[in-house]
Amino acid sequence: NIPGKPFSFWMWLDSILELIKKHLLPVWNENYIMGFVSKEMERVLLKDREPGTFLLRFSESHLGGITFTWVEHSENGEVKFNSVEPYTKNRLSALPFADIIRDYKVISDGVVPENPLKFLYPDIPKDEAFGRLYNSQPSKA
Repeated sequence: NIPGKPFSFWMWLDSILELIKKHLLPVWNENYIMGFVSKEMERVLLKDREPGTFLLRFSESHLGGITFTWVEHSENGEVKFNSVEPYTKNRLSALPFADIIRDYKVISDGVVPENPLKFLYPDIPKDEAFGRLYNSQPSKA
């Protein structure tokens, strides 16, 4: 087993390969998934990037999960990283991953919900990267 995890490396890798094959192939084929990057390395890569820059990586803690993290800068210049719960095959069966990226919104008190994802790492505008992979019309929610 992977230290601290209830599964082996091989179970983890097999679940990632299955996720790619069944749910992520178009995004994978474009080389848009950073993939096998630790949370620590993800922060190193994102810290000096434009606010709204995000990267896609496989979850280290969930079997067959993909997650994304984006960087923000507070008014005092402090760097903040935001990550989502990993998307697994159950969630990806309902909606293509590119559409999830397009329609992702952050809702906070008194603020109009907005998509914080602006640039795919290192600096590709989100719609330029994923536009032709979108499957459906944008969600109004």
